[in-house]
Amino acid sequence: MKKGKRILAAFLAVLMVVAIMPFTMFSGMFTSKAKAAESGKKYTFEGTELEAATTAGKYTDGQAVNAGTDNAFTLYMSAKTKIDGSEKTWPDGSILAQRINFGGKADIANMKNFVSFKTEGTAKVKIYWVEGGADNRQMAIFNTSGAVVTKTEVTAAKNETVVSTLELADAGTYYLGGLENNNYIFKVVVTDTVGGG
Repeated sequence: MKKGKRILAAFLAVLMVVAIMPFTMFSGMFTSKAKAAESGKKYTFEGTELEAATTAGKYTDGQAVNAGTDNAFTLYMSAKTKIDGSEKTWPDGSILAQRINFGGKADIANMKNFVSFKTEGTAKVKIYWVEGGADNRQMAIFNTSGAVVTKTEVTAAKNETVVSTLELADAGTYYLGGLENNNYIFKVVVTDTVGGG
């Protein structure tokens, strides 16, 4: 009987200690997890990560090259693709020195001339790119069927630096590339905004 009373007393003592602990200790644990979910994951790819290829012919049509944070990006090259130096400064102050020059517009049917990535839900895609021609070419994000999900709406002169942020509403696999013709991609940042980030 004494043993049972001792166990009960110990249990009540523990219960009292928990009861007088500030609730903020527990709420802090839960809010930090919630904030982590809101902030989402961020994946970045820069042209400088790839070995330079100043002339066409290093790659073949449809050749896949993984790059970026956790290899989250796959570049689908073409025989015309070049990775060449071209230092530029963007309106936000970023200085980037090497571009992906696919050599043509995104060709989803033949799996070439685009950057592929996946999202876990809603996401923002920030693109540092340069206008590849004098005809206000746009960048587009396609789904796996080849349909345009979203695209830029800019008026840019040839070789002008542009920073564009496009938003995706659904989880999935997406392809990013030039819409009408080739544009030069320097950097891509994909941020999952699941949870309202």
